[in-house]
Amino acid sequence: MEIGDIIFVVSPQFGITEGEFLKNFDDANFEVSLNFPDGTQVMQVPKNSVYFKGEEAKMKYTSLVYHLNRKKLFDDVNGNTNFMPEHLGELHGVYASGNPLRLGEPKISMAIQGGTAGEYDTPQKVIQIIGSIWEDIDMLKDILYVLSYANDYAKKLIGKYLIIELRSLSACFDRLSQFDEDYKDNLYPIFLDKIKKLEVELKFGVLPTPRVDPVIRNKISAHRDLNIDLVTTIELWEKNTRYNILQYLDVYSNHLNKLLEKYPNESKFYFNMRRTPMGGITDVKNPEDNNYQPFDIELEPRGD
Repeated sequence: MEIGDIIFVVSPQFGITEGEFLKNFDDANFEVSLNFPDGTQVMQVPKNSVYFKGEEAKMKYTSLVYHLNRKKLFDDVNGNTNFMPEHLGELHGVYASGNPLRLGEPKISMAIQGGTAGEYDTPQKVIQIIGSIWEDIDMLKDILYVLSYANDYAKKLIGKYLIIELRSLSACFDRLSQFDEDYKDNLYPIFLDKIKKLEVELKFGVLPTPRVDPVIRNKISAHRDLNIDLVTTIELWEKNTRYNILQYLDVYSNHLNKLLEKYPNESKFYFNMRRTPMGGITDVKNPEDNNYQPFDIELEPRGD
């Protein structure tokens, strides 16, 4: 590092401040010249707050804001985070998951059957996707639990995404019926009949075909109708309630339980294994070329 090199200092008081490196002040601090709106100031700043690329500084400032908000929340709940559902809170054990969205996530061990990662469409791949969607739904339900004291709008937003996931599940069931004749002739028609009855009244829009318009999924959720009238919007949004969503979830859950009796191995891999931590395993070692990016980058002290 040379005198006059451009540096960026990240701090909670000033955000990101550009300046120049002057000298190595001591083991913990640099002496720098910083460009504030009211003029340039020479000061000592901690080494772990100094960055040499603007993009790196922006990323670390985002982490700093998250860190401070997290600390405030921790203080607001008096340090008690035990209210978090097991699978929503920070993971203190290693869990199995067949959900591709979790590949590379710390504390997650991928449990995927052979033949499901290729390009060919198979019943096993469809059920793996069903398991992933159901894991997403379980997580959204846990978020609703944490939002028990949130306002109605916040809860309805989660409800909206539950409806979108139900639509994805229906597409998987429809695809599976093209592979499995027994399923197509027996379980699937019963499921369709029950959902169609709900659709007539509630119009969630969870079936690929036939569609009942106007529907929540196609008008105000996954897609936005730019010419929908206000009255229709209000009517659809009013149907987005915990009770109505649970009516759908009950049908899907019961259907899944019966479907998985036909696929016991897939049931174990994608549903049962992920519900409890793996005994005796404390961590997962991911490949060195793992490209997984956490939602929040940890705020870590920098080296010299």
